[in-house]
Amino acid sequence: MWSIGVILYEMITGTDPFAGETFDDIKFNVRTMNFDITLLDNFGYSPALVNLVKGLLEYSEEDRLSAY
Repeated sequence: MWSIGVILYEMITGTDPFAGETFDDIKFNVRTMNFDITLLDNFGYSPALVNLVKGLLEYSEEDRLSAY
């Protein structure tokens, strides 16, 4: 589900949600959930879509949306 969230974010915004200059930067961005969800607001997408992406990109597996 996490991967679907990343792909969906990239398709909508055209950017990687956890981009960084180094692999350590990317890992830090993932651990701290450092991504710009406001980009979705800037494109005028519905709150439901924004909530879907946020739910799929949830760091904790227990809190993340599931397919079940």
